[in-house]
Amino acid sequence: MSEIKAKALVCPCCNAPLQLKDTGYGEINCKYCGAILYISREDADKKGNMQIVNEVDGRPLATINIPIGWDVIHRYIDDSTPTTVYPYAINIDISNNANSMIHIQTGQAYQTIGQIAYNNRQDEFTVQSPFKSIEQYMNNLATSYANPRKMRIVSVEDRSLPIEGIDKKAEFEKHKMEVESEVRKAQMTSNGYQIGIVGLYCDKACRVYHLEGNNNEKKILAFYTGVDGQKTKILGIENLMAGVNNMMGMLGGFFGNQMQNNNQAQVGNSQSQDTSIKSEYLQGNLSHPGAGESVAWKSSTIFMLISNEEEFENVYEKAFKQICNSFKIEQNVMMEYAELKSQMEQLTRNNINNEYAVQQQNLARLQQSSRQLSQAYQRSTEAMMKRSNQAYERDRASYNSRMAAQDRMREKQSEAIRGVNTYIKPDGKEVEISVSADTAWINEKGEIIGGGKGFNPGFGWKKLQRKN
Repeated sequence: MSEIKAKALVCPCCNAPLQLKDTGYGEINCKYCGAILYISREDADKKGNMQIVNEVDGRPLATINIPIGWDVIHRYIDDSTPTTVYPYAINIDISNNANSMIHIQTGQAYQTIGQIAYNNRQDEFTVQSPFKSIEQYMNNLATSYANPRKMRIVSVEDRSLPIEGIDKKAEFEKHKMEVESEVRKAQMTSNGYQIGIVGLYCDKACRVYHLEGNNNEKKILAFYTGVDGQKTKILGIENLMAGVNNMMGMLGGFFGNQMQNNNQAQVGNSQSQDTSIKSEYLQGNLSHPGAGESVAWKSSTIFMLISNEEEFENVYEKAFKQICNSFKIEQNVMMEYAELKSQMEQLTRNNINNEYAVQQQNLARLQQSSRQLSQAYQRSTEAMMKRSNQAYERDRASYNSRMAAQDRMREKQSEAIRGVNTYIKPDGKEVEISVSADTAWINEKGEIIGGGKGFNPGFGWKKLQRKN
């Protein structure tokens, strides 16, 4: 927890007592002689920036210019749901020990995929969730806070960004260039298929939510973050899937139409504009990915202010804006992110290449089965039907067996690569924690931290049982 150099102060100009208030900066005024005095923290540099370290192992996480009167009450790493964008999440809680708190969390990453092979494949390093615009995403954040507390949202207002100088159009173009670079890199390691960009989105916003609960309880939430995403596609997948469907149609005359219906590809016009989202920072359509398509989207760092009506505006102007503008992730974290991201991206590319190869093998197998069926039909329709059914059942059993073996292999590889142990939460759900932690703890907010032997975060935390 941060400290202030002097808690009982007198004016050096007139020797009158000074009252320390949250000014949002480091300045106070003497109400007797008018002198302007600057107050600094013991743990801050000359510019007022304070280094935030992990409360478990002391690892530097970020730097923030924290206003006088505010203290860091929690700072920890959550690596229970690693993604290729955020291998672990940084969480920081800052409070003025009164009625307001500011929560900071490095962003969240999600993915939605369409049909690549006959059965849907999903990257184990992503959370599967449909794409949301910045407004939809913030509404979900506010609802997630309000519902457990039995509060309702009574009004919402959009505000200008707390960080000055952000050019949304420039941010969109930057995102576009980054996606194009990622696609070129993925193309170099692809298994012969071409990748195209069919949808882009990048926007930032700040929203204020007024909440009411039982007994006339009132809270005000402010969120500031950004959301960007892209939809990419394996080009020519329609031709490949059409070949599969045509072959299934030929076989359907022998095995029934159900086989064709069960394997119908989801092919659509992905480049049409998404009319459900009104934004000048959207190109194409990021909803409902079809065959060979993948939607990846993420939020940037999330800043959340929780306050009451009386002090909200003062805290928003003097503390929330200052923290949003000064927050900076430490370089060692960025380097570790890049290393872990590279490892997980390579595994993801391998998975996609394997799936594309499986699809090609499926088509070749169906073509061979078709030739065999045609030859058999010339000899005897009844005999052909019998042999074809047997061949199909063997092929299907063989395919299912290979897929099951591959699934088991990937699960084992994923656990070994991610280095996690599984714990049971009070609601019976499972959560994965890094093997570097010997214990795991959860609080009433559902926040989870890991620690070493003998680690005890104290009041309000409950130890989780490790799954056998």
